Amino acid sequence: MTNGKQTNYELLKDVMEALERLESKMDRRLCVVEAEVDQLQSFRDNLLGKLAVAWFVISFFAMAVWEYIRSKLNL
Repeated sequence: MTNGKQTNYELLKDVMEALERLESKMDRRLCVVEAEVDQLQSFRDNLLGKLAVAWFVISFFAMAVWEYIRSKLNL
C-alpha cells in the first residue's frame, strides 16, 4: 500500500513534527513579548504612583492657598 506514497501514519507524523517546530518558534517569540509587556506594565504602574503623589501634593497646596484667600476675604 506504500507504493512510493506516504501512509497516513507517516503523513500525520510529519505534520505533527512541523507543528511542534512551529509551536516552539511561537513560544520563544511569545516569551520575549511577555517580558517586554511586563516591563511596560511595571513602568506604567510606577509612573501612575508618582503621578498620584504629585496630584496629592498639588491638591494639598491648592486647597491651602484657597483657604488662605478665603480667610483674608472673610468668605
